[in-house]
Amino acid sequence: MNVKKLSVIAATSAAGLSLFGLAACASGSNTGSQAASHRAAASAQVVQMDVLGGKLSAKYGIVGPDGQGHDTFVPAEFTAKAGQTYTIRVYNYDEGPHSFTIDALGINKMIAPYVSATQPSLTTFTVKFPKTGVFRFYCKFPCDAKHSGWAMTSDRNGKGSDQDGFMAGYVNVIAG
Repeated sequence: MNVKKLSVIAATSAAGLSLFGLAACASGSNTGSQAASHRAAASAQVVQMDVLGGKLSAKYGIVGPDGQGHDTFVPAEFTAKAGQTYTIRVYNYDEGPHSFTIDALGINKMIAPYVSATQPSLTTFTVKFPKTGVFRFYCKFPCDAKHSGWAMTSDRNGKGSDQDGFMAGYVNVIAG
């Protein structure tokens, strides 16, 4: 794990933001249709993400090499199981629209801009990761305008159009 990923995790923990939980229904003693309902709920996983605008990411110590906060996906990495359906909940604290795009899997979900400076939007969608591998997600919209689009430029490894750990990250899909 590189320093940038560590700083994102540490900053979000300190922020107390509700982030990157994979949640499943807790087990219990159900019978009949309750048991069937429980099995269905347990198979549906939830991933919670936030999109932070530059000021908010700077507030929590998520900064680029220029020392400035930039538009940021948090978490910038998560793990999922192949073949399972996931509900992705994205709270957008930024004024602009964004996307959760994985070209290799044909996933392109739009994320609504915040409702107001004090109220994030919530965009919810489901995805199924069909195969194992490491897949890069990113925002396909030009953003981070206050910083000349830095979060949207190629990362230091020349990957794509978005900086890893800011407006791009990875889904590690493991065998189900």
